[in-house]
Amino acid sequence: MDRPALIILGIPIDNFNMTETVERTFAMMEDFARDGRSRYVATVNVDFVVNALGWGDTSSGDAKLLSALRNADMVVADGMPVVWCSRLSGKGLKERVTGADLAPRLAEAASRKNKKIYFLGGREETSQKAIEILKGRYPGFQVAGASSPWVEMGNPKDPAVREADDALVETVNKSGADILLIAFGNPKQEFWFERVKDRLKVPVSIGVGGTFEFIAGNVSRAPRWMQKVGLEWIYRLSQEPKRLVKRYTMDLLKFVNLIAPLVFYRFFSFSDGNGCGPIAFEEIGNPGGSYDLAVKFPERLDSSSVDEIRDKTQTFSPEGGRVVWDWKSLKHISQEALGKLFLLATSSNKIPVQIINKSEKLSSLLKAHRIDDVFEELTQDPDRLASSDTVPADAPDSASLKYSKA
Repeated sequence: MDRPALIILGIPIDNFNMTETVERTFAMMEDFARDGRSRYVATVNVDFVVNALGWGDTSSGDAKLLSALRNADMVVADGMPVVWCSRLSGKGLKERVTGADLAPRLAEAASRKNKKIYFLGGREETSQKAIEILKGRYPGFQVAGASSPWVEMGNPKDPAVREADDALVETVNKSGADILLIAFGNPKQEFWFERVKDRLKVPVSIGVGGTFEFIAGNVSRAPRWMQKVGLEWIYRLSQEPKRLVKRYTMDLLKFVNLIAPLVFYRFFSFSDGNGCGPIAFEEIGNPGGSYDLAVKFPERLDSSSVDEIRDKTQTFSPEGGRVVWDWKSLKHISQEALGKLFLLATSSNKIPVQIINKSEKLSSLLKAHRIDDVFEELTQDPDRLASSDTVPADAPDSASLKYSKA
């Protein structure tokens, strides 16, 4: 399944509803069977965003957390403010997908599909109570195991930390779990997965924060109508005002500061219209014998156009050359296209991509979305890559474009 991600303040949030999220989780188990790589699912709310970005400058955010969220295999919106933020740039996310709702849905599906879930973290009595409740709801639900260890966030090269991690990973791996629910809280659960993922043999791990507390009934959730209109935070605040008032106030101030530039770009930086002009692909020779692939973007970029660029970029064999995206003509980009472009530029098997002719408007747009660090502008010898113009401007479609080597 393709990732229909939207960029929300530098983080790719998958535009899945609850049913699609569950389906994608089980599809990742099939991916694991093919390549043996454990996947991670993050459930992001405002607290995640402000922890990762701080006030928006490079010194106040947590670059390690931002990287972990960008590296996750699926990210869903746990909070309604995240959904609202997505709508500042277009149609927005389909719906909120909370960890507290996702875990029971996964338990239900796992009971039907004969899959096992491991409960990691939280208080021992809480996780056991949550397990018993889910077993009562879904006959046949299989629990691979449960443990509530104290996990150190010290140097992963420290022998004591490494030994504790190895022991915990071995326990989880031996359980035969198909899904690992990690309830260490943000950002500990993301950091722990990042440092053990190469040793973990569970197909899918999901950071669920305080979900076990909700399932067990130790923390009550707001009425459904408050959840739907995004007022659950008020209900939570009324329950624990002393603990939450400072955190919620600071989160709100930081979040408003982060989204302010997006309000400015709402009406003219994105184009939701369909249609895209021809895309020019050209291989340009270098003096040393290697080749650069120059991709000349159209004026309007939509989702299907990014698919075409992705296919050509990923099949290009650089042999020491570069992939260069020429944005001279690019003026409009759809919300979905921006998400796909971001994932292409940050994919683990990517060829390094550089940008030429990035307009001031596009630079400002990327900064507003907190992704300007992903797209590096080429400043050395850009004229050679932009000067060749073997593809006619009135080419009828991208399929008719010719590839030439200078």
